[in-house]
Amino acid sequence: GMSGLISLYGIDGFMYAVGPMFSFIAILLVIAEPCRNAGKFTLGDILSFRTAPKPVRAVAAVSTVTVSLFYLIA
Repeated sequence: GMSGLISLYGIDGFMYAVGPMFSFIAILLVIAEPCRNAGKFTLGDILSFRTAPKPVRAVAAVSTVTVSLFYLIA
């Protein structure tokens, strides 16, 4: 875990531990907050917000299933 990284690599391991925390905060501020304010919660909602909803939702569904399949295989 993170304590092992810090003990093995010192300050570099500490940066590995702190990096995800700061990136999570950045993602919350940059992506999640505008999506929540717009009332959109799924990938299909966000992508079809300003375009034709049917084709965009179909592409979002196919891409989600494809990524999930690769996670199941790996």
